Amino acid sequence: MDKEKGSPILAIKNLSKTFDGVEVLNGISLNVYKGDVIAIIGASGGGKSTLLRCINQLEKPDSGQIVFAGKNINDPGVDINRIRTKMGMVFQQFNLFNNMNVIKNCMYAQMKVLRRSESEAKRRAMDALSKVGMVDHANYNVHALSGGQKQRVAIARALVMNPEIMLFDEPTSALDPKMIGEVLKVMKDLADAGMTMLVVTHEMSFAKNVANKVVFIYNGRIREMGYPKYFFTDPITPEAKEFLQGINH
Repeated sequence: MDKEKGSPILAIKNLSKTFDGVEVLNGISLNVYKGDVIAIIGASGGGKSTLLRCINQLEKPDSGQIVFAGKNINDPGVDINRIRTKMGMVFQQFNLFNNMNVIKNCMYAQMKVLRRSESEAKRRAMDALSKVGMVDHANYNVHALSGGQKQRVAIARALVMNPEIMLFDEPTSALDPKMIGEVLKVMKDLADAGMTMLVVTHEMSFAKNVANKVVFIYNGRIREMGYPKYFFTDPITPEAKEFLQGINH
């Protein structure tokens, strides 16, 4: 099941999170190895996005460990901002800076957090924009872009930080159907280039054809985990079977 032997680059151990007395995550454990592309799927409200937000500490877990770069990042004293530079995060709603143009969106964190020079930040930004097919839009204002273009810029903005892992939180859910394909293509290209990715998604074609591992979350628990070809053709648990029947009708 594991991409390669050795230590995982991200190890989640018995992670739990409660909101207002409701257990949203319950005992989640997952190892992520370099080069893994893991699709996290399941019904809405099952805890998938909360899991990603706990991984980069946008939400603080109640218990459990998240070991990344050899550190339990739940521990007090860990420089979470430094950790986040190595975890690229792409959100549903893009979260771009609307008061900056495309190139400045991709330069800002490099200069502010990594202390790169303006010329170095610009060079890396243009390289990342080239990878997502947006180099010709470098000087566009954000509000002039389509949803698909905004999401590709958001991916470029994450890439410029040279992350070790990319977290995608339903990156196509806010897009028109015709724009979904262009974003999924960029993500497939990243996967093909060896980027380690955790992707919360409702796009089953991506989970089937790009991911090397599927994690099915139901009511805050991992109910099933395995290779896509087995999960989609022969799911084990009743919950997974019901979920797949629902999306196939």
